Amino acid sequence: MPVCRKAAGRILTPAEIFRGAAKGNIDLQEIVEQYEEMLGTGIVNIVNMFRPQLILLGGAMSGHAKEMIGPIRAMMKRDCFGGEHGMIPEIAAAELGSSAGMIGAANL
Repeated sequence: MPVCRKAAGRILTPAEIFRGAAKGNIDLQEIVEQYEEMLGTGIVNIVNMFRPQLILLGGAMSGHAKEMIGPIRAMMKRDCFGGEHGMIPEIAAAELGSSAGMIGAANL
């Protein structure tokens, strides 16, 4: 059974998970930390392969991107080629959030 279902007795939304973690729920804090670690690992791999100048966090989690930027930036400085002395891209929350796909499709 997933940790968040054990902790709450039901499936939680991302907003509920982040809110509970911020209020000190240890199980939900663990979920957020695991998510940040997995997302950060993926971003580090992309940075090491493609060397982008900017990473935008968007989609369904865009409402919580600002909370994740610090830990992911620290992970990039630690794990990207060259570390702090290498080319570490900027990381930011996408302004269009989870509506980006819909807006992009409408512009086609």
